[in-house]
Amino acid sequence: MFRRLGRIVSRGWPFMLLLWPLLGLVLGHYSPHIDEVTTVGPGFSLPEGYDSRTADDLLDDAFSRERSRLIVLMSSGTPLTEADHQLIHDLFETEIANPAKHPLVAYYLSPYTHKYIERRLSSLDGKTVMVVVILKGQFTGLNTYAYVEEVEGLLDDFTEAHPHLSYNITDSAAIGRDYNKAAKESLDRTRVATVLLVVTILVILYRSPVTPIVPLLTIALSLYVATSVMALLGKGVMEIPKLVPIYMVVILFGSCTDYCLFLIGRFREEMARGRSRFDAVGTAITHVGEAVTASALTTIAGLSMMVFASFAIFRTTGPALGIGLAVGLLAALTFAPALMVILGKRLFWPVKIKPIDAEKTRAAHVWDWLARIVVRRPGLVLMIAILAFAPLAAVGSVARPSYDLFRELPPGAPSVRGHSLIMNRTKFDQTQHSEQLVLVMKSAVNFRKHQGLCVVEEISMTFDEQNAANEIRSITRPIGKVEPALDQYISEPHSTLRYATAMPVLLAAFPTYVSKDGSITRINIVLRWPSFSPRAIETPEKLKPVVRAALERAGLPEQTFHFTGVSAQMGDVAKVTRHDLRKLRWMVLGVLYVILSIMLRGAIAPIYLLATMVFNYFTALGITQLIFVRLLGKPGLDWKVEFFLFVLLVAIGVDYNIYIMSRLREERKRRTFRESLRHAIVFTGSIISSCGIIMAGTFGSMTLSTLAMMMEIGTAMAIGVLLDTFIVRPLVVPSFALLVERLKEKLRGGTRKARVRKPDTS
Repeated sequence: MFRRLGRIVSRGWPFMLLLWPLLGLVLGHYSPHIDEVTTVGPGFSLPEGYDSRTADDLLDDAFSRERSRLIVLMSSGTPLTEADHQLIHDLFETEIANPAKHPLVAYYLSPYTHKYIERRLSSLDGKTVMVVVILKGQFTGLNTYAYVEEVEGLLDDFTEAHPHLSYNITDSAAIGRDYNKAAKESLDRTRVATVLLVVTILVILYRSPVTPIVPLLTIALSLYVATSVMALLGKGVMEIPKLVPIYMVVILFGSCTDYCLFLIGRFREEMARGRSRFDAVGTAITHVGEAVTASALTTIAGLSMMVFASFAIFRTTGPALGIGLAVGLLAALTFAPALMVILGKRLFWPVKIKPIDAEKTRAAHVWDWLARIVVRRPGLVLMIAILAFAPLAAVGSVARPSYDLFRELPPGAPSVRGHSLIMNRTKFDQTQHSEQLVLVMKSAVNFRKHQGLCVVEEISMTFDEQNAANEIRSITRPIGKVEPALDQYISEPHSTLRYATAMPVLLAAFPTYVSKDGSITRINIVLRWPSFSPRAIETPEKLKPVVRAALERAGLPEQTFHFTGVSAQMGDVAKVTRHDLRKLRWMVLGVLYVILSIMLRGAIAPIYLLATMVFNYFTALGITQLIFVRLLGKPGLDWKVEFFLFVLLVAIGVDYNIYIMSRLREERKRRTFRESLRHAIVFTGSIISSCGIIMAGTFGSMTLSTLAMMMEIGTAMAIGVLLDTFIVRPLVVPSFALLVERLKEKLRGGTRKARVRKPDTS
């Protein structure tokens, strides 16, 4: 197959040079810009069946579609005057929150439009007011992004015209906008850093300014084609998370550079032997194509297993990256060789091509020294490696993730600054914060009638007794405290006077807390702990038996209820990610085991190869945990790090093990196992180390990201790839292989001996 491909490319190289640019032009013309379809953002599309998803669906049915919120804080250095209040009111009424000008706006809450919550929307010192704009768009949607950008422009103009006033923004719409901006900035930084790194390494490696042209042009073209394909798929076939373009840049630069390195290395070797550039390219594809393809397919298979995840961000990211890597592989096997044909010997200018004895280079002496140590004392090498890294792997195995959205954003992001202002206890009392939990019930009981009010108050009182909330807001406590008129009406439902006194309060609160038909109600809970803290996230599960007991006392033992709100949603995120991680770990390992068993023609080697990769994963996770949590004081690694690190590191790391085991099998045909192992380490050492450094460097470029998650994944992947390149692959894997071979020899010897001693009964 690859021999035929080599002949096709070497003879039809002009066609390949035209095909890929033409393909890019066609796809680019018909596909939208990738930013127009990557609207999922951090990935909070929970699957159906989770509590907060059900609660959100009920809220959508009962109230206007509240998809996101934007909180605007207008401040002054001195207490706001009546004139200031009027200016602010006019700004929101006519410009910022006017549905006629902004169809995305559902409604807004302010001290001027909702007098009964005026205290909650005003700071303790009277210098700041809070305006809450309820939006119909998803918090990471492009329309929400555009609205927040427009609002900031209006606020900039307003504060410029009135310099004594200032503003801050926060809440979900601001978070989504800041996340999108940070993702775009991270992509730009990663792309520039990766290009500079790859060019620098290739120039140093080949001592030629021309050599980097082949991988860079190949990667640029394949990246453009892959991104166009993703954009087309994102139009309706699949969701494309916002972070996919960043991962795509890193993986394509790392993997495709590796593929090109193997091809260029073999091309140089064949040219040094006197072959023509056409024959050299054909031979390079013939001998390297199988290993490169096997490597890519292994990674693609591992990434594709993510399609079985329940969570949208995992389910779509893996296949998207797998498609991108497949495009990169095809470009590396067709477009890159065509460029090599054009350049010929000039590819290595100004270095002259001459035969190189791989065993006599300076690097080969180093690898030979390491190989001899492994061959002589494999048990000792393995024991030292395990003892050295077991404590780090133990740290990684018990790492507790963080679900704090604000921690993921840059400290200077507007939404983070605005949130800090709200959390400032000298400015706002804790009862003035937004609710973190929302209990939602749908019942045959009419919550606009007396019985429904009794049920709601029974639950509200129960929450009070738990001492978990700063404030409970419900139809019986619309501003966070028991309304005397409602309390008296609940106690005396047949009193006409009590009913008449309670009705004005109820009529004002019904639109917020009860659906029009009275079948659905909500109870908003302001917790004592930060929204994304472990205690807040665990609270819904702890409150469920309490609510059940309250409903039994109210005579509704079969009544269902659901929790939503940011804390409940992050609790469900924790559940689904833990479930996906457990499931996908075994699925990825299973498919990789099958692939390795077929490729290596054995069932034992894949076991210890995968075991070393899992050990390497936990070690890299443990080191990253120590860096960010112990040294830098972070509350924990971002919740997406564990998942992406496992799939990427195990799938990519298996590649290098395939290379060394394939070379071991090749050498085994003409040498003893010990000598074959030594030669395999020596011959693969330099090229795999170069590939490992490039791969680690490309992932390391993610540390320049402004998103905490990207910095953590980049750090963890760089550490894991370097450990795999310089410890696992040249030391641990060969030690395992030699010990297993010794065990097999003993078993074979024991079996033969037993047969000899078997008595003859004939």
